[in-house]
Amino acid sequence: MLENIHEEYGRFEALSKSSHGPHLAEYTDALYANFCHSFKEADYKTSVIWVGRSYLAAKKILLAGICFTQAEKLYEMNFRNLTAYTLYYALFSALSANLLINPHTKLSLSRSISHSALPKQIRSLLVRNRIYEESTLDLLRDLRFARELHSYHLPLSASFTSDSSDGQHYLEAVREAMPRVLQLSSLTSHVAYRAWTRKVGEIDDQYDQHQLFVDEFFESIVGRDDASGRRMHYDSADYYLLGYLLTRVKQPLPLSWLIEQKMSEELEIYWQSQREDQPFEYDPAIASSYLSSAMPV
Repeated sequence: MLENIHEEYGRFEALSKSSHGPHLAEYTDALYANFCHSFKEADYKTSVIWVGRSYLAAKKILLAGICFTQAEKLYEMNFRNLTAYTLYYALFSALSANLLINPHTKLSLSRSISHSALPKQIRSLLVRNRIYEESTLDLLRDLRFARELHSYHLPLSASFTSDSSDGQHYLEAVREAMPRVLQLSSLTSHVAYRAWTRKVGEIDDQYDQHQLFVDEFFESIVGRDDASGRRMHYDSADYYLLGYLLTRVKQPLPLSWLIEQKMSEELEIYWQSQREDQPFEYDPAIASSYLSSAMPV
């Protein structure tokens, strides 16, 4: 399965060359078998859920790309405390996408995973399967510590940890880790797409029969509110794009295609349209370019 995907879409070099790369083919075969089993009795509601999972995972990857490329720029501009924040959320978001697109995780858990629960889930699913080393989680913990340190204590030396490691050290560490993490989500999405094509194929539109389920699921993605219910955000761009995917696509999607062909353009248009009279300090196209180089299409 892995070689077939490599031949069609390009090689996942960073993931394959990692220390546990030789186990990747075995893991991919097992993942494909699991997707095939999960999709054996798939119906219209299953397609809605997996469009939603693909959409949420793609947004996490796009957020990871934005945070990482912003971290690079912030470090160059000597914003040391903000570098800590953006490096942490870059890796946290990228690892969150791993869970969102994985068939072994419940959507309810992976959508709202806590900062302490995410490492436990990654260890259970990916470290034990020898896809990642424990050092990936150590890096995440270091970055979380640095984020909290710079949020509440302001170290005067601008160091990230007690051994005086600075932002440059962690910037390089995240730069090395990110392609592996991003490529795993991309690979998983290609496996899901192939399994769906084999086991399910096209699904008829059954929105009228499942309107309440679809509408509630749709609203849970495009809308956000706080615990009190007094503050609400409803994103118009999410509304139109997710609506298009639910009505036209109706199956799991390769994440690199979804990001490059749909999400990145929307993000760039909306961000730039709000800054027409001001010079760009940060262009989201930088994140799109980074993700294109990090993940095979």
